Amino acid sequence: MKIFNNGNFYSAKDDNSFFSTLITEKGKIVFTGNEIPARYKNISPVDMNGRLVLPAFGDNHMHFSSYAYFLGGFDWRNYTSIDDAVSGLSDFFKNEYDQKIIVGFGSSSHKMLEKRDPEREDLDRVSRKHPIFIIKYDGHAGVGNSAFIKMLPDYILKMRGAIPDRGWFFNDSFFPAADFAAKSLSVAELIKRMKNASRKLSEYGISFVHTAEGVGYPFDLDVDMTRFVSKFLDQDFKVFFQTMNTLKVRFRRLKQIGGCFDTALDGCFGSLDAALKDVYSNDCLNKGILFYDDKTIFKFIEKSFRSKLQVAVHAIGDAAVEQGVNAFFKASEKYPCPDRRNIIIHGDLVSEDVMEMAANLNLVFAVQPSFLHWEEEPEIYLDKILGKRAKKLIPIRSLIQSGIVVTGGSDAPCTVPDPLHGIYSAVNHPNEDESISVFEAVKLYTKNLAWSAFEEKIRGMLDVGMNADFIILDNNIFDMDNSDIKNTKVLSLYIGGKKV
Repeated sequence: MKIFNNGNFYSAKDDNSFFSTLITEKGKIVFTGNEIPARYKNISPVDMNGRLVLPAFGDNHMHFSSYAYFLGGFDWRNYTSIDDAVSGLSDFFKNEYDQKIIVGFGSSSHKMLEKRDPEREDLDRVSRKHPIFIIKYDGHAGVGNSAFIKMLPDYILKMRGAIPDRGWFFNDSFFPAADFAAKSLSVAELIKRMKNASRKLSEYGISFVHTAEGVGYPFDLDVDMTRFVSKFLDQDFKVFFQTMNTLKVRFRRLKQIGGCFDTALDGCFGSLDAALKDVYSNDCLNKGILFYDDKTIFKFIEKSFRSKLQVAVHAIGDAAVEQGVNAFFKASEKYPCPDRRNIIIHGDLVSEDVMEMAANLNLVFAVQPSFLHWEEEPEIYLDKILGKRAKKLIPIRSLIQSGIVVTGGSDAPCTVPDPLHGIYSAVNHPNEDESISVFEAVKLYTKNLAWSAFEEKIRGMLDVGMNADFIILDNNIFDMDNSDIKNTKVLSLYIGGKKV
């Protein structure tokens, strides 16, 4: 039993209540209030020194094995010119040449002095003989050097979006190319990187994660390894299998299906293949890409409903969001259930009528607020490609006001899995009309996220009976200028009442 006293505990309950004393026993919260009950007077309390304490954070959508993988790879995001990045990659290669394929992450033309993405010839300056593959910041495109391209099967080189001469892989060709690169990592190295990734998540105050797995490892190794290794990590992981094959999911006795990759309805804005109802402002011939026709998506969701699975689909553009919501609507008519809590991941552009339909279906929108303040994809670029629609991106307040449960996350490795930066972004929306309060923003990563996973009775709030999972911050984000929230740090993470 532990007593934590003299704290500024935020419950995250509907009444937004605070209290000063929290008592835990066997990993659960057994008391909350403003004074230590007489029966506990003989126990020495832990003095919280008036610090703000929140329920531990969660992340609504990340690719944990990919995040872990890239933590051990080359981080292109550290550079602002292609020449400097190539020089840094050369140094990295000298130390890591024993890796079968050198993989990096985070290239973005928006940050480069040259205002372009790297190409095959740039990577060949590092090596023409050892394969190198750099994935774009949005996780939907990549570039390889000559050695990498030479390794790829012909069918990938012939797919839509493959440009071997320049080394680029977009659209349909990217995911198979990324899968091919992922297969090069050994099981032992993957486990090591997962442990390192878990420690990083703890530093950000994260205790539970919704991870989308199934990115092409042989025999779906990443799915099974994440489930196994997570038993020895600090966080609790809920795995969403990125497949349309419900048999694979049922075989593993998982209750969730979906994510990105095979269950992505469209692409993204960085690669100009997020599916829009109207053309891109900078390209009158491009509306993006719907990866599947309506019938295929409906059949997938219908089959998942028959298997009683919770479904999550990636949809960024308004055309993709509409396709996903319509498919959920048709499947729900055939297999009605009032409390499925199915998920639209991202939901960056949503028309009002589709928003209303989603609310009536009790769909959850798993948004990533950090996309609103993202160096790799700046506001000036979004204005260029979307015009006035850029102001409607990630409409958090409108979604909440429509009655939709909204949750927060990172889509790591695309953005850093830092919930405090997500909270900062949500309360400092570029469109002031879509900003939300700090109280609402905290709930995106706590109460709402737990509810979306049917875990509202065990986590997401500081209340009697809940898991004793909480974080201590160095500043009070409820009592400071909203612009300063991004500078706040997590001092400590407690899981089950024990300091991690």
